[in-house]
Amino acid sequence: MTYGRQNLTSPETNLVVREKTKSKRQLPNLSVLEGSGNVYMRCSFTYDFALHDSLEISWIFYNGEKTTNIKPNSTGRVQGKALQGRALILTFPYRKVSTSYLTLTIEDVGLQDDGWYTCMAKTRLDSAVTQTGRLDVKKKTEIIKNPAHVLAVQGGE
Repeated sequence: MTYGRQNLTSPETNLVVREKTKSKRQLPNLSVLEGSGNVYMRCSFTYDFALHDSLEISWIFYNGEKTTNIKPNSTGRVQGKALQGRALILTFPYRKVSTSYLTLTIEDVGLQDDGWYTCMAKTRLDSAVTQTGRLDVKKKTEIIKNPAHVLAVQGGE
């Protein structure tokens, strides 16, 4: 490009376009009875293969009062597990996409697990979250007083 008497040139620039991180499996709303065993929640994300090393995934739990971040490979009664595949899906025009699968296991579900759960994936360029799933834990019916013994005569008053 010539401007006045100067010759201005522009160096070439490469533009690299990456696949957007996307939620592929949404969380359901669940209703369970306390102490009814284990609860499993699953979600998945697709993301650009080139961003695999920067991928961070986690679960977010909100019980109505506070928010807790549950990282993959956590231990204890509430465990987050993740399978981060480096497998590729090649699609035209030659996009490289990977998938990450997450499972949240809540052992011996209780009232303290009642709340809203969200799954999140983040790379160095973008992030994505699932829709929030509600885990509604119902309290078991308790007998607070046993009935008293009663004697009655059939047909009597």
